[in-house]
Amino acid sequence: MCGVFLGEITRKARKQHWCAACCIPIPKGFAYTITADTEDGRAQSTKWHTECWTEFRRMLKEDGSDCGAADWTWENGMPKEVRLKYEPTYTDETEDE
Repeated sequence: MCGVFLGEITRKARKQHWCAACCIPIPKGFAYTITADTEDGRAQSTKWHTECWTEFRRMLKEDGSDCGAADWTWENGMPKEVRLKYEPTYTDETEDE
């Protein structure tokens, strides 16, 4: 996210969405955050797990920028307890080692 931040709102999903940060589904019935901003003069909205949005804001604050790291992602890094909330069938393959 970069450009001019317009705001955020939390909603309950009426259908499945995909989180922009971790690419894990946001299931129907779960709360999620929608952010709105403008980039290159075009308005856009982004859907996030609330936990991913919180983590992204923390990263922005630590980074000291409005845009954050271009390669930021939670892919394979979302904490297990959060991931289980959204993917009940998730298993941590490293637990067997």
